[in-house]
Amino acid sequence: MIEITPLDTLFFRNTKEYTMGEETTANSIFPPMPSTIYGAIRTAYFSEHSESFKFVNTDKDPTKSLKIKGVFLKDKDGSIFLQTPLDFVLPKDQNDSNELFKLVLDKKPDRFYSNFKLPKLLTSPVNKKVESLENSYFNITSIVTQSPLFKAENLIKYETHIGIGRNKLKTTDEEEGRLYKARMVRPNLLKSFLVDYDGLELTNGILKLGGEGKAAYYKEIEIPRSIQQLFRVSELKDYLRLYLMTPAYFKKGWIPSWLDENFEGKYKNLHLKLITAVVGKPIMAGGYDIAKNKPKMMKKFVPAGSVYYFEVLKGDFESIKSAFQYQSISEELSSEGFGITILFY
Repeated sequence: MIEITPLDTLFFRNTKEYTMGEETTANSIFPPMPSTIYGAIRTAYFSEHSESFKFVNTDKDPTKSLKIKGVFLKDKDGSIFLQTPLDFVLPKDQNDSNELFKLVLDKKPDRFYSNFKLPKLLTSPVNKKVESLENSYFNITSIVTQSPLFKAENLIKYETHIGIGRNKLKTTDEEEGRLYKARMVRPNLLKSFLVDYDGLELTNGILKLGGEGKAAYYKEIEIPRSIQQLFRVSELKDYLRLYLMTPAYFKKGWIPSWLDENFEGKYKNLHLKLITAVVGKPIMAGGYDIAKNKPKMMKKFVPAGSVYYFEVLKGDFESIKSAFQYQSISEELSSEGFGITILFY
């Protein structure tokens, strides 16, 4: 595992169209896509081994075995965070409250007028109006149901920077319309990103992270014990609760393509039925092709924090752990860290 510590503000641009010189601002997202981390690690390797760049995206590419296994956030106190599962809710109109509630699996009422086709519902366990959580995090050392809500604004702050787009063919900036605004990310309580990976050897150095060529320091570390303990599941309950740690791509939108029209399907050695799900708004992601020096095609991804509930029709506990615990279920870009899942109950 490596720890990547930003040395400046960061810029992870979103997918909205942006034109320099107009009254628009290039906005940054947080956290960065796994592909951003993947690209930063590849670029760092090639910057240290420039003689190998001629093999990029070929059979001799020394980074072709690189695999991102997990990305975590670490604060200045050493606590490690992931995005809050979307089946946790917060009492409505109580923004200062840290009281989280996990939605309860329930059957559909006899009279149910909706296009929601899954057989089960998730309902509030309390007699209160609740709202879904976005851009919030939980400390992985705590039991999720007792972990306080940790909002994104605690980890980072946004600030707007004004810059000048340079013309590489000129030594001055006399052209009009070259000013631009960018909404940058400044670490607040956030200290670093922890990246679990395979397929390359990196020790320590400086890399470029995200847009604007922002610098970050990376070093090799041992996998923290709290992360190792996160993946210990000792038993299978009546259903399988699958949490997306990173965004995932499915060819059928928000539903894995191995599920049929009845939401049943076989995955590896398992036979499963999707009974309900809590899925966030789709996000766009693509990445950048360093060999062709151009952006990759944009696609819709299911966001991190989304949760899927499955009934296990056939399969033992060991097969379930092998298929899903800290594994990617993304149907594309799995090696770049998309679709990493964790079993939670």
